[in-house]
Amino acid sequence: MQHVGVREVKDRVSEILRQVEQGQSFVVTVHGREVADITPHQAPNWTTWDTVSAALNLPADLDLLADLDSAGGVELANPWDQE
Repeated sequence: MQHVGVREVKDRVSEILRQVEQGQSFVVTVHGREVADITPHQAPNWTTWDTVSAALNLPADLDLLADLDSAGGVELANPWDQE
């Protein structure tokens, strides 16, 4: 990433944004300290509800309790239980 000072950003904002549109990224500095990144925008990568639903509807691990028992004294506490 190319470093640019805040003053340079103010003086060349249109040129810098054209370069960002072409895929270039910049680190903005103030008195030599890195304070911000200017990077190309990335559209969100949405997934369908069918994909989420399918992932949540996987079968339970039938060996989980046996695995925990063989681990020797591992107890699971319900984090939502209020005592």
